[in-house]
Amino acid sequence: MDPVLIAVYRDMVARFGCSAEDILHDPDLRSAFLTKCRQALGGERPEREVLSRLSNLRKRSKLPRSRDIATA
Repeated sequence: MDPVLIAVYRDMVARFGCSAEDILHDPDLRSAFLTKCRQALGGERPEREVLSRLSNLRKRSKLPRSRDIATA
């Protein structure tokens, strides 16, 4: 699941210039992130599971820094 979350995160950063914190706290960004993850993962995943994995990736420094991803 982690590679999918990272890919969706990269796309969100490139399109919206957001950070992981923004995704976790902004309802609109969170909804868009969850929708894209569920589509990419091919099924319904609990919101808590997906957001917990995103938070865990952030805490372990496994996400690229938003400033290092070119925005559109």
